[in-house]
Amino acid sequence: MTQAILKNTVSGFYRWIVIGVWALCNSVAWAVVLVIGLLLPTIGLDLDLTPTQQGLLASIPFWGSFVLTIPCSIWFSRYRPTLLTSITLVFGTIFLFAQALAPIFVAILGFRLLFGLAMVAREPARPTLIRQWFPSREYIAVNGLIAGILCLTFATVMLATPYVLSSLGGDWRGTLTMLGWAFAFLTILWVLLGRDGSELHYRFGEFPVEPISVKNVTRHKALWLAGFGFVGVTMAWSSFVAFYPTFMLDKFLFPLRYSGLILAFSMVCSGVFSVVIGYIATTPKRRSSILKIFGILIAGSQIMLLTTDSLPLLLVIAAVNGIGFGFFPILLTVPFQLPAIGARELAVAHSIILTSFSLGMALGPMAAGLLHEPLGGLGTTLAFVSLTALTVVLSGFLLESSSAIDSSYIE
Repeated sequence: MTQAILKNTVSGFYRWIVIGVWALCNSVAWAVVLVIGLLLPTIGLDLDLTPTQQGLLASIPFWGSFVLTIPCSIWFSRYRPTLLTSITLVFGTIFLFAQALAPIFVAILGFRLLFGLAMVAREPARPTLIRQWFPSREYIAVNGLIAGILCLTFATVMLATPYVLSSLGGDWRGTLTMLGWAFAFLTILWVLLGRDGSELHYRFGEFPVEPISVKNVTRHKALWLAGFGFVGVTMAWSSFVAFYPTFMLDKFLFPLRYSGLILAFSMVCSGVFSVVIGYIATTPKRRSSILKIFGILIAGSQIMLLTTDSLPLLLVIAAVNGIGFGFFPILLTVPFQLPAIGARELAVAHSIILTSFSLGMALGPMAAGLLHEPLGGLGTTLAFVSLTALTVVLSGFLLESSSAIDSSYIE
């Protein structure tokens, strides 16, 4: 009887509410970090920042992620995901309000770093919640949903931010404060709706607390190939998100609200396609082909976005760009596919992927800021950095040739 209740609870619809609310909270955190690109023109003028300083401001949360993601996965994977998520959301809210109030560049930099660290500390909850609440056959679909929520949330924030900024008379501090209140609301929502399945699972020994073998995690070649793909593509994307609004404003006098629309539309297309990919990428050959094609789409479309100020044409190119980013669920699911890996080791494997992601996100804005003058302007710089997205293509070839991505996880 108890086992029947357990099965019904775990397989019920509420599991989608739990993972959906978690994904929404985490997605808003990512959006807060990335929306800095739309605020940099006003922040740069207000604080008299150089391109290098602006690049550092955009990338600093991800440098903390790069350094501490793996240690955090080891330290925090022992804690229940509901409690871990609640604590990190509370601290994230505090650090977001602190950014809005910080009087000088160094203080804003420090609070953005702390906000990023709160995001890092929360990440071990993701694979734990997925493994607790979902059967293995649904892992790629769940990651597709999470990627879709991330993209749609980011699109919403990108669309709304220019209008909020304009309504506040260009007050970037007020804009961050508004984001802070939204983040506080989501924190309360998680506390009310978030549920930890560990009480049920641990009681029946399905997810026992076991020691972590880092060697067992790192021996899997697929993990490193997936990380390799993420480094390049996130480097291309983060540089673009940080500096595309500034480039379009300087070159074409393109309004920030239109740049926000372009980036948002790309993410909407990406979010929709991420969910689709979660259901169609069911074989190794399909996944490899998607990686090879989509990497080319990303690099080519980002370069084309720099060549015109025609809004209809830009929306078409942005749609292609968004479809290209629909590959995310494939690489995000690689840790779940690894054979003979424990529950806490899964959190470490996920952290390696996130570390690769963070490295690319940190390098992108920094590279764009540093190469701005040597390459003769933002346009050439963004086009050059966009080529790093081709690492996804290489990952596709390498994963296919090594048979590193298998379908054994599909029940």
